[in-house]
Amino acid sequence: SNDYVELSKKMTFYTGGMGGDIDVFPIAGKPDEFRPMFRLTSKVFYRNLPIAVELMNEVINETIFENDTRLKELIVQSKVGMEMEMLNSSVSVARSRLASFISKDGVFEEMGELSLYPILKDLADNFDERFEDLKSKLQQIKKLLFSSKRLTIGVTMPKADYGMFEKEIKVLI
Repeated sequence: SNDYVELSKKMTFYTGGMGGDIDVFPIAGKPDEFRPMFRLTSKVFYRNLPIAVELMNEVINETIFENDTRLKELIVQSKVGMEMEMLNSSVSVARSRLASFISKDGVFEEMGELSLYPILKDLADNFDERFEDLKSKLQQIKKLLFSSKRLTIGVTMPKADYGMFEKEIKVLI
């Protein structure tokens, strides 16, 4: 298990990037229904695939929320990033807000934009009072997000190489 600095270094060294995001996928034939999914993505050379899967496994299964200083840094960083996004891309933010009035998936997408900002601001401003509750909620969210029952894996690679991927990915299934 790595601390966050070492984990970040390994992600940078061994992959072409690793990150997470929540995305919305439509359900075929059901225009008013969608499936929200958390996506953990990475780009990696074949030779580094075992390490990339190991790093993903560490993020999914070994993340702990005890480092209050680091957690506060991440919350403040997210808040500032969102402020910059709202200032620099106000049309995009407005378009996202408008989409929330038109479709159900727009509502879901917007929840991660403008609606999230007051929550991040409150957490940043009142972090010390909210830390224990936040830590508990993050553990609950982690259990809900990272469930092998709801796991969908997507990979882009030649069919001939798929066996190697299948062998390595078993640790996450």
